[in-house]
Amino acid sequence: MSVPVLPRISRLEVSDADAALSQDEVLSLLGLEEEEFAQGLFGRSTVATRELSLLTAAPDSTLQGRSARIEDRLFDEAVELVERLEVDPAEIGTVVTASLYSLGGPTLAHRLVERFHMDPATDKYHVVGVGCASLVPLTRLVSQSLPAHPGKKGLIVAAESMSGMLMRSTPHDDRAKTVGSALFGDGCAAAVIVCRFSGSKITRSASQPTAIVPLRG
Repeated sequence: MSVPVLPRISRLEVSDADAALSQDEVLSLLGLEEEEFAQGLFGRSTVATRELSLLTAAPDSTLQGRSARIEDRLFDEAVELVERLEVDPAEIGTVVTASLYSLGGPTLAHRLVERFHMDPATDKYHVVGVGCASLVPLTRLVSQSLPAHPGKKGLIVAAESMSGMLMRSTPHDDRAKTVGSALFGDGCAAAVIVCRFSGSKITRSASQPTAIVPLRG
């Protein structure tokens, strides 16, 4: 029985944030600068700055009003990162994307296959709701799909825009809304996966920054 190969990141690229906001700036944009609970929570979060581009552009617009802009922005970021991976689109057999968006169609995965003129028979999956823990399930999904495409590689793209979901707070909002507003940011990452019968390995990756939050068990 072969021993699985653990994934390995051999290349990593990070681009600068377009709008890196301090926690004080986010408090002000969300109308929380006078809230004692929010001030304490934001101060203890250990998050210094976050990219929250759409929050600065439209803090009062509705989620429905932002959706088209969010999906276009995430698509543009995904295209940029895939281009930086310098992978031949003809070598891709499976594309797996993850985001809290693209609940309809075409999904981010379908748009990338079309944009890079990949084989229409390329497997396309879009996973919703896995968030910052997406690497494990997405890698597993690619590894399960690629045996049907001998010699092909997999492409993973995870793209999130938490600024598209953050809204101004009111005195009647649940405190859980404040907790989420204190931690997360925008980000996008892409990786090429090579799958062998012995396991999978990440050969190239590229990412854009998001908030880094330490986890304590």
